[in-house]
Amino acid sequence: MDVNRRVKQHNTKKGAKALFGKLPVKIVFTETHLDHLSAAKREIEIKSWGHKEKLEFIKAGGIAQR
Repeated sequence: MDVNRRVKQHNTKKGAKALFGKLPVKIVFTETHLDHLSAAKREIEIKSWGHKEKLEFIKAGGIAQR
């Protein structure tokens, strides 16, 4: 997936409507996965974290302190 293209789409209001009220978006972390299933599981895991835990994760350079 072209992450930069997706960010541009969101910021020009051509991406997912769920982000319209949160513009502009910016990438703070990315991961590469071998398949869609493992990527989806990881996304669910990260989305289950609280705001403080997500900020700590970003500050640690994407290394979970669990």
